[in-house]
Amino acid sequence: MNHHDLYVSIGQNLAARRRQLVKTQAEIARRAGMSRPSLANVESGRQSLTLHQYYQLAAALDLKDARDLLPAKAPLLSDEPPATEIMIKSSRELPRNQSEQVQRAIAAHARKSS
Repeated sequence: MNHHDLYVSIGQNLAARRRQLVKTQAEIARRAGMSRPSLANVESGRQSLTLHQYYQLAAALDLKDARDLLPAKAPLLSDEPPATEIMIKSSRELPRNQSEQVQRAIAAHARKSS
């Protein structure tokens, strides 16, 4: 799976959850602190997300577990480090408690996917 496929999958999961909640893109974008066009691009896989945007969207969608936006099976990106390694490195830029939460979530998802 390449980067594009990963973001398309996350975007599809995000859009499905938004529709399940019967919310507009504008409503979710406002709650997540982003523009509606950006959310539309994320939902279509045309725009990537930073880690904090990912968590803001999960919160805006009232998800108890942010992993619910990830593909069912954690993909490996061809010729690149696993997506989880990239997320762990990115999480180091977050405050310590959030970084630890991200790392625990990634580890739990990896166990669940095996």
